[in-house]
Formats: sequence, C-alpha cells, structure tokens
Amino acid sequence: MADAPSIIFVDDDPNVLSGLRRRVRAKRPNWRLQFCDNGQEVLNLLKSQHSADVIVSDMRMPIMDGAELFRQVSQLYPEIGRILLSGYADEHANLLGTSATHHFLMKPCDDQSIINAIERALILRSYLRDPYLLGVMSCLPAHYLWPASFRSLQITLYQDGPVSEQSLSHYAMDHRDCVTFIQHYAQREGLIGEHSRPTLHHLFEVLGVESVKALTLLFEIYGNADLETAEKDTDLTRTLIMAEIAARLGRHDKNGFENIDASRAAALLAHVGSKLIEMVLPNQSMSARHIADKNQCDIISAEIDVMGISHAGLSACMAALWSFKHEIIEDIAFHHRPESAPSGRSSTLAVVYAAQHFAREYGHSGRLVKEKYPLSERYLAAVGLGEKWTAWSSIARDTIRLHEIR
Repeated sequence: MADAPSIIFVDDDPNVLSGLRRRVRAKRPNWRLQFCDNGQEVLNLLKSQHSADVIVSDMRMPIMDGAELFRQVSQLYPEIGRILLSGYADEHANLLGTSATHHFLMKPCDDQSIINAIERALILRSYLRDPYLLGVMSCLPAHYLWPASFRSLQITLYQDGPVSEQSLSHYAMDHRDCVTFIQHYAQREGLIGEHSRPTLHHLFEVLGVESVKALTLLFEIYGNADLETAEKDTDLTRTLIMAEIAARLGRHDKNGFENIDASRAAALLAHVGSKLIEMVLPNQSMSARHIADKNQCDIISAEIDVMGISHAGLSACMAALWSFKHEIIEDIAFHHRPESAPSGRSSTLAVVYAAQHFAREYGHSGRLVKEKYPLSERYLAAVGLGEKWTAWSSIARDTIRLHEIR
C-alpha cells in the first residue's frame, strides 16, 4: 500500500465521514483513506507523515473552515490537491475567500462526483511530477516562479475571511500599472466602458478570480511589471486575443460565469511555458521551433523531441504551483491534444482548443501554420462541436477583425 494514492477527507460530522469511509472504500479499495474531523487534525497529520495526494474538505466547520485549511495547506504543501465541498447557494460569492482551492463541488453531491474529482487530481499530480518539467522549474529565477504582483495578490486573497473592497483597494494602490493592465483587458472584451476605471473588486466581479490572477501573472512575466512593455509584446497580444475568443465563445453558448472564467484563464496561461522555456533553454527552444517549421510538424512534438518537455506541460506545471483550479490545469496541459485529456468531454477544454485554433487560423500567420495543426475531427465529434463550429468560427473572426480595425 506504500504507493497507493493517499486521500484525506475532512468533515466535522462523524456520520458524513462514516458514510464516505464505507462507500469510497467499496469503490476504490486501492486508495489509502484517512479521515479527520477538523482542520488542525489535518495539519498535524501532514506534519507528522508529510504524505497526502489529495484533501477533500467540507467548507463549514467550527474553529477552522475549509477555506482556511486550504490556505494553510497551499502555503505549506502546495503539491497536495485540494477539493472543497461547499453547501453555499452562491459559489461565486465565496471564491474571493477560497482562492487556495483547486476544485469546488457543490453540496449535496454524489460519491461518484467526488471520486471523479479526486481521480482528476491524481492524474494531474502524476503528470506534473515529470522530472524534466521539475528540472526546468528549478532553473527559473524566483521572480518568475512567484512574480511580485502575483505574490502580493495571493497574500491578499489568502487572508482570513472573504477579501474586502478595502483590502483590494490597498493592493490596487500599490500595483497601479498591473490593475490598469487588467482594466484594459476588461475593456477589450467590452465588460467595462472604454474610459471606465473600475475598482479591482469590480474587475473580480466581471472577469472572475482565475482570470484576474492569470492577467496579473502575464503582466509580470511578459511585461516585466511595466505597462508599456506589456502592451507592446506581440506574443502577449496573441495570448490576449485567444483568451478573448474563449470568453466570447463561452458567452455565446451561455456557459456559466465560472466556466467562462476558467476557459479565459486557461487560454491566458496556455503559452506561458513557451516564454519561460525561452528564458531557461533559449537554444533548445529555438531548435524546436526550427524543427517544427522545417518538418511542418506541431510544436509539441518538436519540443518533446528536443527537450523532453513541452510548453503545455510547463504551463500546466506552473499553473499548479500557482494554485489554479484542476480544470484549468487540465485545459492548459491538453490544449494542443484535447483527445488525451483525462476528463474527455470537458466543455472548457473544448472552448480553449477552439480558441487556439481560430487564433491561428485568423491571425496574421494563420495561413502559414494552419497545415501544421490539423483539426482533430474525432475530438470535435466526440464533444459534439460539429454543429456549432461554423458559429464559433464567425465569432472568432469578428473578434480578431475588431482589433485589426482599432
């Protein structure tokens, strides 16, 4: 049992724990299950054994709620998967106070939903343990592993209780250019007026927590914390267009706010690995691009051939380090090869995959790269995108034309 996945369940109701112990063990007898009735017991357990793959916690518990438990776990043991069970009617109202959570499940939820969430966390945990990926991460300077603006934002989000407007106002005063960059993106999507200067709190409300976190990271990594540099970077511009297409596709399909936030965030972070690889392995990165162009093959194959890793893998690994949700990590990891994703029929992954395809096809270099990235017709059929593809294509084309006119 030494190599068996280790799962910790946390709930102050002994009847809930007893039921989970009986039912989950019957369905997954190979898992090593542990049960705690409060957050402090979990922290003591981790301190003594330093071993757990996933924690599943109830939100409402006395003394230490699930959000506070995950805030502490994310700081002490960031590699552990964190799944929160919340009985609140409005999940979005609680997200600002639970930024350290990888995955939310609304109560009541069935056992299979919990098991599916745990299995996704285990697959991603295994995927992100690739020694080549970890090797590249170990070479990254600290200001890329934890950019200053992002680190400050995480500290703000991780404070006790829901984040207040006052806390975010203090952050915005200290990071004016970063907030302006986020405002400019919200204007791109038409979520705020062209000359509007909304508060950071309002930007969270219109974009979502994950998107604001992602934009903060891009401002540091692509723009070196300089507004003018960020807005002139062509790679960043393409990333913003891809994210905008993803969000517009989601709204067209009437997806929920959280799904649109997740799709946008995944699109924003999908290629951050390329930027980081260029910094750490510049010669190998250039060689991979040369091979992809020469052989007319996709960049993922060329990167793996040259370096043993791909930008998608590194992007996903970094997103896990930065505590993004599991579905976002999965969408990033498989945005080039969605048919390989463990969830199979993820609606957010389909949106990110489509947004990337359209950004290529209708971008300035679309005709040059389109042949290297043929559509996966089998995947499109499997997720039922065939009927809506024409409408999606039109939305993407109009989005790109809108910015060309500007």
